Amino acid sequence: MKRFGYSFLVLLGACSYGVHGPIIKMASNAGYSSSDIVSAQYLTGVIFLAAAWLFMPKRNMSIKQWGELLGTGVLLSVTGLFYAISIADLSASAAVILLFQFVWMGIVIESIHMRTLPKGSTVISVVLIWTGTFLAARSGSGEAIEWFSHPVGVLCGLLSGLTFALFIFLSGRSGKGVPAVQRSLFMSIGGLIVILIMNSPSFLIDGTFTGGLWQYGLLSGLFGAVLPVLFFAAGTPQIGSGTATICGAAELPAAVVAAWLFVGEQATTVQTVGILIILIAITLPQWKPKRAAYR
Repeated sequence: MKRFGYSFLVLLGACSYGVHGPIIKMASNAGYSSSDIVSAQYLTGVIFLAAAWLFMPKRNMSIKQWGELLGTGVLLSVTGLFYAISIADLSASAAVILLFQFVWMGIVIESIHMRTLPKGSTVISVVLIWTGTFLAARSGSGEAIEWFSHPVGVLCGLLSGLTFALFIFLSGRSGKGVPAVQRSLFMSIGGLIVILIMNSPSFLIDGTFTGGLWQYGLLSGLFGAVLPVLFFAAGTPQIGSGTATICGAAELPAAVVAAWLFVGEQATTVQTVGILIILIAITLPQWKPKRAAYR
């Protein structure tokens, strides 16, 4: 598969994570707590991946690879927990905008690691993404979102962005040589362990899960724990965390569209323009002039 194909996988992973936000909002509106929603998400996610793993190639892993994959999974689970708290306090589109700050955070993390400044095309992409985010951050009524009236939601949203940026950075470096489905499974297991330690698994025995949470668990598990982890695990090692971070910007357009379809949050003309700018920004790092053909 060529570089564009791997970039497209990361793009799909980002879109699936964007879709999963409104699903969490629906579960929250149905009366389920953030902890129960995230716990159900990772439980069903591990079940999905374990079932797929049974029919996929397997490889023995070293203790180091175990630790890397479990640790990377912890970051994504904490992202999900922060995100669920944020989305319960804010609108679905507002919460994903805060999570969306992972774009510039990821570029900074990679620059520090590589000890180099970002490429010009990357800087232009980030500026365009910021511009698009500012426009897409308008609420359905066209008014700017009142960030400071929801401090807990805003703080958790920003923390979800930081942990997601770290997840993208490490997903391209953890468990190298391990098949993508196997990597994804053990990342999700790491996330599930932390979630069950932090949250009581009582939802499994008190009737909450079988009473209706399972429906949201299946959807959020698929779009929030299976597809993002699988696609990022397959694509990020091939394109690098910097390009993966830019491709991850597709999350916001997907979230706004999903919020409109599932939650009824209307997208304005200004939001639509912002989404188009973000999509243009995503294509810049993928575009390279074909000079060699003319030599």
